Amino acid sequence: MGGLGHLPTLRRHTPLSWQTYITRVEVAAALAARQRAGTGLTMGERDALVRLLARHTTTEYHAIAMSVALMDRAMHLTQRHRLRGYDAVQLATALTTSILLPRVDLCGS
Repeated sequence: MGGLGHLPTLRRHTPLSWQTYITRVEVAAALAARQRAGTGLTMGERDALVRLLARHTTTEYHAIAMSVALMDRAMHLTQRHRLRGYDAVQLATALTTSILLPRVDLCGS
């Protein structure tokens, strides 16, 4: 597992994570698609996961508004990299908020 074993510890010491408001919708849509595809996720499991997602994203994340500046950055990213629209928004959010988060060493070196 390498450096990933550090994540639970890091999570306790980094209580604030960032996301765009659209993240909830994207994850809920992915869960619904998986349930509809018949890949082993029941409707009850899907519903429980969506409720957990709604609760978790309300308490564990700080949502970033999709501002004109953020959309401009995302639009620019689509011209430089092969990204779909909302993937560009997610990347623009990560780049914008990365300066707000503490630097952590996931490899333990």
